[in-house]
Order: sequence, then structure tokens, then C-alpha cells
Amino acid sequence: FSVTGINEQINETPSFSIYPNPSDGIFNISIEKLRGDLHCKIMGLQGNEHCNYEFRGITGFSVKQLDLSKLPAGIYLVCFRGKDFYQVKKIVVN
Repeated sequence: FSVTGINEQINETPSFSIYPNPSDGIFNISIEKLRGDLHCKIMGLQGNEHCNYEFRGITGFSVKQLDLSKLPAGIYLVCFRGKDFYQVKKIVVN
């Protein structure tokens, strides 16, 4: 007796949460369901790029920190890019 099945991938899209938000510039990024590298770009609302971060070798769950305390107060977009995904989150620097 043998059973052949299909390997199900249940919600394997990486997810991100950023806290505290708003902040004085120090943000934590909670990363779930990611295996591999994460590229993170900080953009202004007018499309100007402020800085880039790269986190290598993430496996599963991880928390990383962004220090954006040198940026002026305002609203920014954090663009997450990795293998087969792209997500954007909004943050506020006080």
C-alpha cells in the first residue's frame, strides 16, 4: 500500500511587521516564513531613495533592526524584496 500526495505549501509568502510605528527612528522588523536573503530599501513619498539594508541567510523567523534616526521626520516606505516576493510597508519617523 502506498500513498502519493501533493506537497502543500500553506501560506508560504514571507510576512513582515514593523514596530514601533511611529518611532523616533529605531524600528524593529519581525520577519516570518522567509528563507534566504532580504533586501530592504527606504524610500520617501516622492520616490527618493534614502538607504538600503541587506540581511543574508534568514531562516524562518527573525527580528532585525533599522536605524533611521538620521532621517528627517516624515512618512517613508520600506520596500522588501527577496526571491519571488516584493512587499511595501509605510513607517512614520517622528
